[in-house]
Amino acid sequence: MNTQKNMQSQPNTNLRLEQAVIAGLLVSPEAIFDVADRLQPDMFSDNRTGFVYRAVLSLMASGTAVDMLTVENEMRRLDNGLYIQLNGLSFLSDMLLDVRSDAHIRIHADELVRCYTLRQLVNELKKKETEAQLPSADVTALLTGIEDLAGSLRDGMAHVSSMENAGAEDFAQIEDAERKGLGTPATRAGVIEKLVKGGFAERKKKLLIPTARGMELIKVLPEGIKSAGLTAEWEAALKEVERGERSPEDFMEGIAGMVRGLVESYGDTAAGTGSVLSVSGREAAGKCPRCGKPVYEGKKSFYCSGYKDAIPCGFALWKENPYFKSKRKELTRKIAAALLKDGKVKMTGLYSEKKGILYDATIVMEDTGGKYVNFRLEFDHKK
Repeated sequence: MNTQKNMQSQPNTNLRLEQAVIAGLLVSPEAIFDVADRLQPDMFSDNRTGFVYRAVLSLMASGTAVDMLTVENEMRRLDNGLYIQLNGLSFLSDMLLDVRSDAHIRIHADELVRCYTLRQLVNELKKKETEAQLPSADVTALLTGIEDLAGSLRDGMAHVSSMENAGAEDFAQIEDAERKGLGTPATRAGVIEKLVKGGFAERKKKLLIPTARGMELIKVLPEGIKSAGLTAEWEAALKEVERGERSPEDFMEGIAGMVRGLVESYGDTAAGTGSVLSVSGREAAGKCPRCGKPVYEGKKSFYCSGYKDAIPCGFALWKENPYFKSKRKELTRKIAAALLKDGKVKMTGLYSEKKGILYDATIVMEDTGGKYVNFRLEFDHKK
């Protein structure tokens, strides 16, 4: 209780507001789409509410219904120790009785973002103040740091408005348009979570940063697909359907035609993408000795990407390999890469089950063409 009072007395914190947002989400789970694109778990000053919010976001990303039971189960999965420490959602019991709807949740979320930004500003300026008092303080570096801090915080605050106003000029030309930016809060939040889950973007503090895979996708997508103008065109076309000026079939045929064109042109586009987009953005461990296609690391093996071909390639190096186990060694990515490149790998500290000693040797891969790969040893013959 004293901890809560101390937190509440800190500037730019509002524990009741944080709890009201969480309670609103539990009462009206669909409200998550109104706040997910602006509010992140680390923006809560109370780690308890931040933890519950993280569980709600996780459920949303997996497409699981949000209610008190699923949230508590997800809290257990994410951090059972913290769940036990908090005694589940019991700390929210009073607030759950007070909050009957998600009214004003968007306004509350914006206020939490504002408080978080001010806390960040205060904390960072305190650090700069401490640095400024040192005899060796570098004035230029301190001023640059403050400017960078201001830019970073300003970018974070601008992120939400940029999403909401993207393509505003395109939408302004549409009569009776119900919105002015990309998507609704619901679709926008869903798209963001899919981008993060698919490895196209990652969260860094309050910003969404494109990954290498995301940058590659941006590079290969046609300009028309990337433009907010396409969404505006579809919005205008749907308005025409609504007014009876265009048939629904005509609208769908236009979309189908565009998709056919994209599929037909995919071959030329994919040729220049490299391997970044081919298998979840993972880098190949090497080339398959059977078919020459990339070999990727999976949970249980290093497998050939040609396993889905009409005539599948069954090559794989299994991590739980009895041969390597008998030598008390793991078939690591580094070892797999050497085997794929040279067909052999020099090893030290191999264990002999017969003699109970350690020795050095070269393990040579002998591919039989079957499900499993054989190995044999080669020793350096010292003169």
